[in-house]
Amino acid sequence: NDKFVQSISDFKTAKEYEADIRTELAKENENNKQDFAWTEVLENAKVKKYPEELLEDAKQEVLQGYYDMADMYGMSHDEIFQSCENEEDFVKNELDEQAKQAVKEKLVVEAIAKAEGINYSDKEYKDLVAEEYQYNTEKYDSEAEYEKKNRESLKDNALSSAVQKWIAKHATFSK
Repeated sequence: NDKFVQSISDFKTAKEYEADIRTELAKENENNKQDFAWTEVLENAKVKKYPEELLEDAKQEVLQGYYDMADMYGMSHDEIFQSCENEEDFVKNELDEQAKQAVKEKLVVEAIAKAEGINYSDKEYKDLVAEEYQYNTEKYDSEAEYEKKNRESLKDNALSSAVQKWIAKHATFSK
């Protein structure tokens, strides 16, 4: 009722509160559609051959991602590899699979972008750089430095985002 809603929120009526919840759930549903559609695409995509150079680059990126996460949380590099005993165990047992997943995603994004003529705008790229820089301000003196040193990965992320949005827009969902 209205009294309860006023006690737990800034809304005056239960009707206003319910409308706000419906709006938030609709936004969440749209985000989930994109995630579900992209997951379905990746699960159904088949890679005939993984280019060695891309696999090696992906291995380095995966490891660097773990190192960055460890640094961000004030953990040792071994502590961040919780699924394994230590980094050596991770490299031996899990790194190849994670690198293959990263390469698969990159290949799928590039193939769909090429086939459908998908690209990202300058604004989308700049927004992505600004958003990701927020999490990396301690490592870089400026957003421009961050963008310069991470340009290729930022471009990949921007293209991936554009492709995922395109897929969600063109996907058919059933209940």
